[in-house]
Amino acid sequence: MLPKTRSQEYEHRKRKRQWEARIILDAITPFLEKNAVSGNKRIDIFEFGSGDGFQIPYLQKFGNVLASDIYTSNGVKRLQSVRFIECSITDAPFRNDQFDLIFASQVIPDLFDITNALREARRIGKASCLYAFSVPTNIWLLLSVPALYYNKVRKGVQTYNIDSRLKKALRVLLPEGRARWNFIECYQHYTIRSWQRLFSAHGFLVLEVKPLLFYGPSEWPIIPTRVSSTNFSSSVLFLMMKHENQVARR
Repeated sequence: MLPKTRSQEYEHRKRKRQWEARIILDAITPFLEKNAVSGNKRIDIFEFGSGDGFQIPYLQKFGNVLASDIYTSNGVKRLQSVRFIECSITDAPFRNDQFDLIFASQVIPDLFDITNALREARRIGKASCLYAFSVPTNIWLLLSVPALYYNKVRKGVQTYNIDSRLKKALRVLLPEGRARWNFIECYQHYTIRSWQRLFSAHGFLVLEVKPLLFYGPSEWPIIPTRVSSTNFSSSVLFLMMKHENQVARR
């Protein structure tokens, strides 16, 4: 399978996110019903890092959605009747205990300040708030290697004046990492166990870890996208609540 054009890449990513959203909604429904959050009541939902808003129409089936990102995308502008605010989750402009459901899709790895982001997410969620965070796995990272090198060719390699010659050479030769982590660090942090340790350390009680999809990156999806029923998956969903006996670390 050859690399995709920009428009094909966009459509592939859109289909993945929408497919994940349908699975996620099925997964969170029993938890909302168990805590009497759903039913006839329109719950208050906050999505951070919404990007082009692929998941917003699905979340709106549950209640009143407020979406956010650090920029307003063209995709969000095209959506009808969407409440959107430009902000960072690390400094959320909301009152304490405001939301019933807080959602983020493939956003956590891109946060440079995870500690403050998760602290703010805890602060603005109600005591009964359900947190639904989907994250990539190290399986996805391995499947992304061809696309990482493809992007090096397509976009070039960014080096910095402070880099030594060796470091510049390594940036050219090795796969890129993501956000603040290099490729090896990404692989270590992207295991399901590492994600679980991270969330637990920041004051969350993990209720369920659900495999979502098995896929490659949209730039160059070398395998067909399909639903995964095992931990050998490219993305997983963490369903969590606040751990009342644990305070997020500073």
